[in-house]
Amino acid sequence: MDNVAFWLKKYPNAEDLLCTPESMREINQLTCHCLSNLVFDLSQYPAYVSASAISSMILENEFTEEARYVNGEAVTPNYYANLDKAMNLGALQGMVQAEYGFTLRRSNIRTFPTNDFYVKSPEDREFDRFQETALDPAEPLICLHHSVDEKWWFVQAANYRGWVEANSIAVSKDRSLWLNYSQASDFLVVTGNRLTLSEDPHLPEFSGLVFAMGAKLPLVQEQYIPALVGNRAPEGCHVVWLPVRDHEGMLDFRPALVPKSADVHHGYLPFTRANLLRQAFKLQGGRYGWGGLFGSRDCSALVQDVFRSVGIFLARNAGEQAQGAGRQISLADKSSDERAAILRSLPPGSTLHFPGHVMLYLGEHDSQFYVIHAIAACGNPARPQPDGTLAPLPLNGVMVTDLSLPRVSGKSLFESLTEANCIP
Repeated sequence: MDNVAFWLKKYPNAEDLLCTPESMREINQLTCHCLSNLVFDLSQYPAYVSASAISSMILENEFTEEARYVNGEAVTPNYYANLDKAMNLGALQGMVQAEYGFTLRRSNIRTFPTNDFYVKSPEDREFDRFQETALDPAEPLICLHHSVDEKWWFVQAANYRGWVEANSIAVSKDRSLWLNYSQASDFLVVTGNRLTLSEDPHLPEFSGLVFAMGAKLPLVQEQYIPALVGNRAPEGCHVVWLPVRDHEGMLDFRPALVPKSADVHHGYLPFTRANLLRQAFKLQGGRYGWGGLFGSRDCSALVQDVFRSVGIFLARNAGEQAQGAGRQISLADKSSDERAAILRSLPPGSTLHFPGHVMLYLGEHDSQFYVIHAIAACGNPARPQPDGTLAPLPLNGVMVTDLSLPRVSGKSLFESLTEANCIP
């Protein structure tokens, strides 16, 4: 049961196409509508944004009064004062003209303009609480505000906002240049766990670039393919456009090579239940990484990457993914029998949720319900605690489990479920 073939045998209709391209556009538009402050069609983003609106977005995240640590040292009020100064809020005046950018490499979105590893305990090496999410190279951004030292941009991505290092972004004021690339209709989609470009001494800006599942790479049209790309003939490769900075530091595009042997697809994969499961199992055994730390995925990034490879775009965080497009079913306050009946009615590839976690549903086998998910830890039944909880048992990986798995709270995954979502 830890391989995709096992589950596909259970579903004779798994290869059926779930919706047309037009229906998929409607699903994505509905998600933007349902989560209008979280998920955006960036092509519709306003050209000017008020300083007060940007300030409100930046201040959505507040400094905590709880103990936190950086480099093993307790964070002090002065630390937060310096972060507040770095955000440069006093420079925001009137109406701010948006600038348009693309990431040049895998880039982190941070809560505040710092790379400090900010944790709840000095021993923590897993959960940097300033890490929000990670972006692929060539992701479109709306750039709204600079930090005081101009080393960070405050940006709006399609489903997240926060601070990204300025040296990871190529920026332009030319909206049409940005729009033409971000809306390219002829493109590759990364359908493997990852795509890593070859090291190339002639193209250092592209050497070793890593793209996660679901990343979109616009293709160079045949008549524009050069004889050499970085001193390599393009035969045996797809030729794609990638963003770079020109000699003046502004946005430009250059061709790069993707081997035809790579796990990529021309356009999105067909939206079928089978493809959702196949994509999820390609991630099996990967490391868990909070907010994309360690070049990895957390629970909601796994779900996001699986769905975007078939052209469905979700919110970034687990709770928000339950609130977008789809058929939402409440599992809160249901009896065990009622929950089981609901799960038996769900198709594979539905998402299951409880606060802080999301899982991709596989189905039932031998009276147990199974999921594939990226999970940091479970509860250890061999180490019960005096307060009724269980000591944490690190897992930190993508794995298939059944829903009887205990949590640190002492409840099972099954008992914790609050919602299911089925798209379409």
